Amino acid sequence: KHNLLLKPNSQEIDFGRVNAHLGRLRTKYQGNLATFKEVSGQQHPCKPSGTGSSANGGTGNVPLVDESEELWHGPITLGGQTIQVDFDTGSSDIILNQGSYTPSAQATKTGKTFQTGYGDGTTAKGQIYLDSLEIGGLKANGAAIGLANNKFLNSQEQDSGIAGMAFPALAQLKQDPFFDVLMKANVLQQPVFTFTLRQNQPSLFLGGIPSGLAEPVYVDVDSSQGFWGTQGSVNGNQTNSIQDTGTTLIVAPTSFAQTLFTSLNLQTFQQDGSTYATYDASNPPKIALQFGTFTQDLSPETLSFGQTNDGKPVLSIIGSDVGINSVIFGDSFLRNVTIVF
Repeated sequence: KHNLLLKPNSQEIDFGRVNAHLGRLRTKYQGNLATFKEVSGQQHPCKPSGTGSSANGGTGNVPLVDESEELWHGPITLGGQTIQVDFDTGSSDIILNQGSYTPSAQATKTGKTFQTGYGDGTTAKGQIYLDSLEIGGLKANGAAIGLANNKFLNSQEQDSGIAGMAFPALAQLKQDPFFDVLMKANVLQQPVFTFTLRQNQPSLFLGGIPSGLAEPVYVDVDSSQGFWGTQGSVNGNQTNSIQDTGTTLIVAPTSFAQTLFTSLNLQTFQQDGSTYATYDASNPPKIALQFGTFTQDLSPETLSFGQTNDGKPVLSIIGSDVGINSVIFGDSFLRNVTIVF
């Protein structure tokens, strides 16, 4: 099926689209680090040097739409209006396209504005409202909504906004993320949410862990840094890591990626300032990821995200300096696991 990073009806990678995705990622993380500094008064520890529960609570299941294995969006009801949004654990705010939401009669207009940029040159700016929230049958009041004055999302995308699920330290709206609103409303059985991003019935489960799953392996997260960040490794190479459902690939600092590619004897090439690696399809490399005591190899389906114009598979790990000294583990990793946040 059509993949948003591939040329139409082809397995050949459209590097222009990849570069646009990386640009948006770069701007998102630069904005996150700027917000962290504004809120905490300190530089984020992952900023590269030299660069600027209730026992009676419930659960809610949100079926997600797999859009070409690149975006995972589903419904959220704000002020009585159901809107398709991209659930993003790499940011903390609800930002909606112009025309996708009208504040309800009960909404509070805060009188405050927001502005955030994207790497493709698009800027989302507008008013901040507080309104009712319903998702997966769970209800709360006072969810912060940034309503843009323009349509900032690409027309190819079927969703009408972004719903951030990182920690408050990254909230550019200076309000609680929507999951924190649910927690404070005491409507959750447990203060956790679970993503399953495999092709077969992807879902977001709020307030617990779906039945039938094995006991999870727990890994320490430092929530004060704002991200869902852990210590991890790729083929034994230690790194800070961020689990980000709003990122398509696994994006590593260039030096980290180059070290990995060299250790695997992969051929590399540069495109738009990023470093890519190709491999022999008959002898694919093994990519072993570890977080605490949890280990996972990239599956054959997620090892590559497409081909070069001469048919060589391109590794799903790329080197690109997006302004943070961490490896960002996006869907190329997350599609291999069920992950509890």
